Amino acid sequence: MQCVTHPDRPAVGACVTCGHLVCTECKIEIDDKIYCKTCVSGRLSKKQSAQRLYRSVTDKKLAGVCGGLGDYFSVDSNIVRVIFIIFCIAPVPLVGLIAYIILAILLPMEDDV
Repeated sequence: MQCVTHPDRPAVGACVTCGHLVCTECKIEIDDKIYCKTCVSGRLSKKQSAQRLYRSVTDKKLAGVCGGLGDYFSVDSNIVRVIFIIFCIAPVPLVGLIAYIILAILLPMEDDV
């Protein structure tokens, strides 16, 4: 078995994310798991983009606003949903709904960020 990036080198393991075989030069260990450089760089860029406000593609019930806000503030998206529901009911009715609609229109999707 040979490394995907360096076919002349023997593989020492497989990336837990993509399954590609990696050599000692390509191998990156995080928490006793083996990753390839491509997956680690993608993982880092995703963490950097998590600081941008967006609508989530994967964690969504309606438009993905609460999922994106949950990622941005590093809290569970269900907590954000409960807060929106509370603001839809009280203190001024429909404030949460209006804010949700505005955010759904203004925020870009996660794929576009």
